[in-house]
Amino acid sequence: MRLRALVALAVILGLALWPAHTRPAQAQVSARLEQLRGRSLAAQEVPFKPGELVVGLLESPPAQTPRLPQGAQLQPSGPELTALQVALVSVPAGMELSYQAELRKTGDYLFVEPNYRVDALDTLPNDPLWGPNDYTGRGQWGPVMLHAPAAWDVTTGSEKTILAILDSGLDTSHPEFAGRIFPGYDYVQNDSTPQDACGHGTHVAGIAAANTDNQRGIAGINWHARIMPVRVLDRHCSGWMSDVAKGLVLAVDKGARVINLSLGSSSTSRLLEYATYYAYQRGTALVAAAGNSGGPVLYPARYPWVLAVGAVTPTGSVASFSNTGPELDLVAPGQEVLSTIPFEGSFYFQSVFGLKNRYGLLTGTSMAAPHASGAAALLAGLPQFNHPDKIYAALTGSTQDLGDPGFDQRSGWGLLQIDAALAFDPGGIIPPVPPLPLVEYDALSSTRCQNIPYAWREIGHSNANILPIFGNDGYTTTSLPFIFNYGGQPFNAVTVSANGYLDFQWQGDHKENFLIPVPDAGSPYQSPNWFLAPFWDDLNPSASPDSRFYADTLGTAPNREYVIEWVNIPIQANNQSTRLTFQVVLAETSGEIAFQYQSLKGAGSDGSSATIGIEYNDGYTGIQYAYDQVGAVKPGQAIHFYPHTPGIPRTTPGCQMATPAHPGDSFNFGPFCLNLPVDLPLPDPATLRMSLFKSFPPTPARWTSLGHFAEITLSPIPQAPLDPPVVVCYIYTANDLLKAGGSPDNLFLAVYDSETNFWEKLSTAVETSTHRLTAPVTHFSVFGVFANPQPSRPPVTGAPFAPWIPQAVAGIMVGLLAGINLWAAWKRRGQPS
Repeated sequence: MRLRALVALAVILGLALWPAHTRPAQAQVSARLEQLRGRSLAAQEVPFKPGELVVGLLESPPAQTPRLPQGAQLQPSGPELTALQVALVSVPAGMELSYQAELRKTGDYLFVEPNYRVDALDTLPNDPLWGPNDYTGRGQWGPVMLHAPAAWDVTTGSEKTILAILDSGLDTSHPEFAGRIFPGYDYVQNDSTPQDACGHGTHVAGIAAANTDNQRGIAGINWHARIMPVRVLDRHCSGWMSDVAKGLVLAVDKGARVINLSLGSSSTSRLLEYATYYAYQRGTALVAAAGNSGGPVLYPARYPWVLAVGAVTPTGSVASFSNTGPELDLVAPGQEVLSTIPFEGSFYFQSVFGLKNRYGLLTGTSMAAPHASGAAALLAGLPQFNHPDKIYAALTGSTQDLGDPGFDQRSGWGLLQIDAALAFDPGGIIPPVPPLPLVEYDALSSTRCQNIPYAWREIGHSNANILPIFGNDGYTTTSLPFIFNYGGQPFNAVTVSANGYLDFQWQGDHKENFLIPVPDAGSPYQSPNWFLAPFWDDLNPSASPDSRFYADTLGTAPNREYVIEWVNIPIQANNQSTRLTFQVVLAETSGEIAFQYQSLKGAGSDGSSATIGIEYNDGYTGIQYAYDQVGAVKPGQAIHFYPHTPGIPRTTPGCQMATPAHPGDSFNFGPFCLNLPVDLPLPDPATLRMSLFKSFPPTPARWTSLGHFAEITLSPIPQAPLDPPVVVCYIYTANDLLKAGGSPDNLFLAVYDSETNFWEKLSTAVETSTHRLTAPVTHFSVFGVFANPQPSRPPVTGAPFAPWIPQAVAGIMVGLLAGINLWAAWKRRGQPS
């Protein structure tokens, strides 16, 4: 199941943390419950970070800088969010939603959303006398129920495995983690010491990986894995979605094989979706708590690439608080679980009970998840479990069945059994190896490239051209008038769906639009896998008597075009007020594809609930032009997809060039050029893209723009600053010299800073023999060529006149000075110089 992003957020948080050897008085417990309830209500009143929005940046930026309303400002977002094509925008506190609406209207962003709050997923007991009086009476019942002792006969873990705990940090002084800590980070305090001021992260880490067989405290599921604490929750066990995303990227980039996420929210965000999929694509297993409200599975556990873990009680029954649903994968111990807590300074003990404790009890799916992540880390230490899919299959394919036979929505596949998981043979689990695409595409839009034409194809609307598509979610398969090569495969027929897409494998009834995989997808999305989506949404032609579908062939062989047209089609969500008319054009010889939009009327007709793009190569490769993006398309717009053979340098008409890049290469995309140093560290493969624009506001008023701008990017994005720097160059013309007053020394290159919205003048050298301007740069961005402004008249020698002197008087004085200079020059004639 693939999920579309949601924009609402409801946060639940409850904590019940008790010292292992101390029984609080009833008055203390009652006061504590009231305090937690009050804090929980306060958290609900502020579901997102005040004064901040998260924006997704378009992969191919428009010809102008993304627009920001007055009062909004881009913030430094860090390399982690840069890797996700995401930035942070500061806005006035209390006006987040109104600024979100304004930014969405610009159409310059893939998505705009608040920086949502995320919280630890423990459960708050209803009864002040929650649990038995003897808190250690059951001991560590969880590992026993999961057959951990039998599993430890096989393996106790590997120190080569890194287990990241994204939570409230870790008490690094606790002896249960001595010698096991891998350097992490604190995104709350922005330092390298993720000390736990809450207690939740230390408790979670102890369940998964406390030191064992050391005559001290408790036993963790994994005895030897390195523990990477990444602090994303504050002293109140609450945090922001942007920090969770940063933590995910950091953990993956530092080598984490397993990540535990005992946190969540009831609604997703595009940022969280991107970050978790980023981790999964790069081979990291993700384990997350299902939630404690008894409702649907929360995010990020809800994503299909994340293992969702619910909770069971000591009797083996599913806990009443545990969230359930079709996304649940398995269950593990989650009630009255004994684990580590900070020695001191923890909010839940130091400031509430005035105690210093080393161990305590906690309940929630937060406690169930680390049982599973500790087990996942045991598997990750064995060579046969070298992919998240194999780890997931072992954990879910070896469970003890609970409830209905097989999978059920209350317990998933059943109760985790670690010894059986280790005995699981993953040989039958063959993770897909992404096949290399035979053909790649560049996507250019008429709204971004001035030379990309919108040219609506007029076809006959006769009965002979009508496609027989009837009813909601209807579709039909039609023969093509020529063999059309798509993604390197020949096709002679295509399915036309009422829901705004074409499919080359005859699947036309998908109304729920999905994400399109990124080019390096480690796993394909589900069907459809070979499709063209000019406007994939839940459309309903039955809601309008004027809805029609047409197809016709234009031109003559071998340069024919096949045109498929959707006419007056309503969007189901607003089927009385929306009408869409758009078409797809397939070119016979070139294999080019064009989406064209003639008329888009009503709410949602701008693509705010649609997928726009192409997918091929069995679902491993695609171009996502837009996904649920406000302002993605408008009437009179065309999007062209140009095919090319991978690995061969190509120039897409006039607007963008993309080519493989290696250290020492030089590139020309007139009038700009680029030289890469031979010792520049680059990922392999790397792709260089250069896009040209005639304007890129804002242009500094003090400079003269020559009307030449280039966006230069490298994918994957290298870490800045580039060392050694690359050299950007520009070949100037006679017309450029005219604007520079005849001298190339008046020309210079500048770079645009997207964080400050200012241009920075570069140290520019002039090579008159080659008519080139060159400048070293330490990061990729948008570059422009400018000239120092030339005066409208020759300057007057001497001190400037005071501004209060009238122009007439100034003119007289200029004349007198000129006469004096001429007389002095005549007197000097014939004298030695």
